[in-house]
This record gives sequence, structure tokens and C-alpha cells, in this order.
Amino acid sequence: MDAYFWPVKPRTASPITGVVYDDYNLPESFDLARLIDDVDALCNRADRPQVILVEGLMALQDADLRTRLDLGIFVDAQSDERIVRRLKRNIARGLSFDEIATYFLDSVRYRHQEYVEPSRWHADIVLNGTNTSDRGIALVADWVRRHAPARDDQP
Repeated sequence: MDAYFWPVKPRTASPITGVVYDDYNLPESFDLARLIDDVDALCNRADRPQVILVEGLMALQDADLRTRLDLGIFVDAQSDERIVRRLKRNIARGLSFDEIATYFLDSVRYRHQEYVEPSRWHADIVLNGTNTSDRGIALVADWVRRHAPARDDQP
């Protein structure tokens, strides 16, 4: 879903400090109509791909998008792991530890609780994002094999 961020993000105040941030963690941060149009266009192509993956924190949050998904997967990771991943990514992008930690504690964790965590209830499968399970991956792979449309060039 990162390719569908609006160029200008909504600006919102932290519920804790009142500091105003560009908010990348709201459903309104994404051009969901364009994403849905693109998914529809892919699904309606004569030479459509076998599998279309829609990946992102808000993928299960929007009811209109969910109606287009054959399988919803929620990948769960503990908050300490999410902050470490965010630190590594954003430090590599030039942000300081303090900038990243402040934004996470001030805004991101609340948006996660408000939008991302409740979307798990719309998932068909919840996978452990901390300890990858061969069984979980095999389950998803088997589902895809059984439900992907048959191709003329494959048995």
C-alpha cells in the first residue's frame, strides 16, 4: 500500500502531546479509491496474474477493499519488534533515534491500536510475524495453490 500514499499526508495532533505530525498511519493517508481501481483492473484483465497481493498496515481496515480479497492475512508482531524494525528503517533514512521514538510513542502506537489491531478481526488467518512458522507458510501456500485460477499452460 506504500505506493498509494497521498503526496500530502493528513496532519494530526498527537493525542498525548498535541504535537502536529504528517500522519502516515491513518486510512485517509492512502488513495484507497485508486488502489481499489487498480485491484479491479488487474482482476478483470484477460491475462490476469495468478495471485494478486495487497500488502500494508491498512489492507484489512477498509471494508470496500476487503470485499475484493479472497484471503485476508494479518501478520502479528509484538510492539517491541515493530519499534525495532521502525528504528532500523528510519535510522537508515537519516532520522535520529529520538525523532523515531518520539513519533512512535506520540502517534504510531495509538494509530496501531485504533486501526491496525482491530483489523485482525477481519483476517481469515493470523500469522506470527515474530517467529515465522513453516506450518503457517505452508497453509497459505496450499490455499493459494487450491484457489488460484487454473492456467491453460499448467495441469
